[in-house]
Amino acid sequence: MVCSLFDPLGLVSLFILPAKRIMQKLCRKKVNWDDEFSEAELDCWKNWTKDLSKLSEVQVNRCIKPAHLSTIVNTQLQHFSDASQYGYGVAT
Repeated sequence: MVCSLFDPLGLVSLFILPAKRIMQKLCRKKVNWDDEFSEAELDCWKNWTKDLSKLSEVQVNRCIKPAHLSTIVNTQLQHFSDASQYGYGVAT
């Protein structure tokens, strides 16, 4: 089964990064597709899958302009980013 995620704004990246870290650790250990996980790795994966159900609670309004504002006369594009040993984040 192939799974893809359409998230151009990166709004669910906080949910995805832990799974990517688990997969990265397994790849570094050269765990094959059919190999069994260690108990610790399996616990990490199960905890992530439990948290995954919280994705259904994520809601994002299409329009971020509060209703009480009148016509927009000026817009700006600002960019922020941060990185760590495990991943990076960007907000535009």
